[in-house]
Amino acid sequence: MKIPTISVIIAMYNTEKYIGDCLESILAQTFTDFEVIVVDDCSTDNGNSIVKNYIERFNGRLKLFRLKKNSGNNGVPNNMGLSFSRGEYVIFMDSDDTITNNALEKLYTAAKNFNADVVGTESYYEIPDKFWNDAEFRRKIKPFSYQQGGFVDKPTLISANLSERVKDCYNCRFLWNIWSKLIRRDFLIENNITITNEMANDMLLTCFLVYSAEKYVRIPDTINFYRVVDSSLTHKVRDPLK
Repeated sequence: MKIPTISVIIAMYNTEKYIGDCLESILAQTFTDFEVIVVDDCSTDNGNSIVKNYIERFNGRLKLFRLKKNSGNNGVPNNMGLSFSRGEYVIFMDSDDTITNNALEKLYTAAKNFNADVVGTESYYEIPDKFWNDAEFRRKIKPFSYQQGGFVDKPTLISANLSERVKDCYNCRFLWNIWSKLIRRDFLIENNITITNEMANDMLLTCFLVYSAEKYVRIPDTINFYRVVDSSLTHKVRDPLK
């Protein structure tokens, strides 16, 4: 069986309303040498059946797995997806988000041009759920980023100096989001980098990547449509100490 270039890993939990949009955006990719691995974290809705209905359309490139017990966060399902992946590179997606149709092509081109361990984006499109299908809202939308300045205007290799990288992290020069990066799979395995199952695990993963990657490339392209869902785990009110 041919080994795919990119493995798209999706942790899914009770997103039956959105998983179809997510998969449609992957089907629309200009870069087609990929596999998709969906790991269901014991959903109680109809998401599993919806994913199964897409299997034939992906022509063998879509696989669905289900955890035996709900993990409560995306770390466990993402790590399971990584263990089943075969691609040279991996990208993690949220099951309620979508990507632009040239997202994988943009990321892969930068990765190969720089022989990069990690390629990271700097901004994304943020869309409240109620405006998701609003054509006028989408027409006017502009890239959003909480990154603190220093944006690149072309694919750029970050400094190899570790102290500079630490300062850049401290000064919010990187997007923390797990879905903003294409990562060389062997780099993760060789450095024993996995995703914790705690809140803010994307922040910790980004630190691992920035501090460990020999070649980390930043690109100016905005590739992700982030859906703001009020009921999502990241928007729940949490105890400040936690």
